[in-house]
Amino acid sequence: MRKPLAIFFAIALGTLTAAAEKSFPRGTMVVLPVGDPDLSDEACWSDPNIVGVVLRTTWNDTEKTQGTFNWDFLDLGVLLAQNNKKFVVLSITAVRPPSWVTNVVKTWTNSLHKTCPYPWDSNLQSFWHALIAAMGQRYDGVSCVHGVDMWVGGTGGAVGTGSGIDCIFAPAASDCTALDAIAGGGTNSGNTLWSNACEALCTIYAKAFPNTPCFLQPGTNYVNLDPQSMDTVSTWWLNQRSSANSLFNNGFSTRSPHYIKSLGYIPWPYTSLNITTIGNGMFQTMAPIGNPQMNGATLAEVFQNVQNIIAVQIYPTDPATDPGEQTIINFNKSVGL
Repeated sequence: MRKPLAIFFAIALGTLTAAAEKSFPRGTMVVLPVGDPDLSDEACWSDPNIVGVVLRTTWNDTEKTQGTFNWDFLDLGVLLAQNNKKFVVLSITAVRPPSWVTNVVKTWTNSLHKTCPYPWDSNLQSFWHALIAAMGQRYDGVSCVHGVDMWVGGTGGAVGTGSGIDCIFAPAASDCTALDAIAGGGTNSGNTLWSNACEALCTIYAKAFPNTPCFLQPGTNYVNLDPQSMDTVSTWWLNQRSSANSLFNNGFSTRSPHYIKSLGYIPWPYTSLNITTIGNGMFQTMAPIGNPQMNGATLAEVFQNVQNIIAVQIYPTDPATDPGEQTIINFNKSVGL
């Protein structure tokens, strides 16, 4: 199957031209499982109220052998989006790296028992640059690709089986101590080590996707300087390409984001940045409607907390919940669709 799909995709690409700067994702998307085995059969493709789809895969599935890229999953998702008049957001995670990476790059394990390769390792950055550069060469010029969720050095959170792109790295004081020891520069040197690595990885995406919006997901990267450290990285990122960079959060619920009395406003999760100052931000619901993490809330109740966000990722089963479709329609209208 791989050869016919690659040929078909190349033909399809030949009919497309890159936008100078693509528009940010806007409206309701469905976030599909990582490496979704039922990609072609998902109900979202035929739902006219779902305007976008998030395609997620792993480094191991994309580059099992160094320098040999398997784009079949993303290619098929892009073709389905083109055929069904939807946009896509793409994401590759490094929390599931191939063995040829872990053979030469050490693995960080934090107090949540989550892992990722050392993001400051020069080999890791070189390997990741090759992958993301190839990804950008293939998809930056595709008009239906409206966003990239970046992996830039996080392990992901304590729960879930998602892509692990959030910038959670040292969420406990013991993690910060261990990171400082690796950095070797004393107190808080680990924060500098991680932050510099994060910015280097972000820069890789900005260069690979000059026409496509890219999203950073703040997390507890160094709890001893929380949220100061993430504020610094997030502000740096937003200032790099004000018309093409924004923030993403995958914990959207009736309880998050929320008002912080000491700040006097609602901050972007894991930062102290006023959420009203973040343009073109994107949310993903914490879990499918009906999951215990959603605390019994309906999709309509969750969307009452949408703030000024213009794009929301929901789960494949959510449109069928009551009042799922009407909530989606209402939100799409509210953002001008």
